[in-house]
Amino acid sequence: MGQAGVLSVVPYQGPWGWMDPATRAFTDELVSGLLVRYALECSVPIIAIGGSMGGYSALVYTALSAHHVAACAANCPVCDLPFHYTERPDLPRTMHQAFGSYGDISVALLAHSPLHLAGTGKMPAIPYLIIHGDQDTAVNKAAHSDKLVLALRAQGLTVDYREQVGMGHCGPFDWALQRRMTEFVLEQVQ
Repeated sequence: MGQAGVLSVVPYQGPWGWMDPATRAFTDELVSGLLVRYALECSVPIIAIGGSMGGYSALVYTALSAHHVAACAANCPVCDLPFHYTERPDLPRTMHQAFGSYGDISVALLAHSPLHLAGTGKMPAIPYLIIHGDQDTAVNKAAHSDKLVLALRAQGLTVDYREQVGMGHCGPFDWALQRRMTEFVLEQVQ
């Protein structure tokens, strides 16, 4: 999307960052550095985008970033972090690592859960595009996106929710959905 004046950056802070404070600080520093490096105005729109944990991270970054995020697009995102801790047996160890404790991390999980951030009014009033497939077995649509979309809409926030029949975890996308993702980004920069 370079012809549209878009710079796409995919920060990587390890496979299980869960947008914990260190990952968020790293991402904020990266964004600050890019603004300086490319002499961009602070008003340049920052759009958080991701799928699965990346979708979760886009949502959390939107709420807790030091930068103003102009829009957020999340595909099959984890939205209820405390529930996700119990959703699959491979997950608890990753969250304990991210939040730096093998003790009780329930407070950290709540503080970094998009659903709970929405419930406390901490999700900003920006456009959201949420995509979730009804065949997702890794991140349950009803337990995550359905609940988050209701919470965001209850606050009067703008949410374009694309519920995809037959789609599994993060895909495969059909052409119309891929086009909608591109349009969503371009709408924010025009």
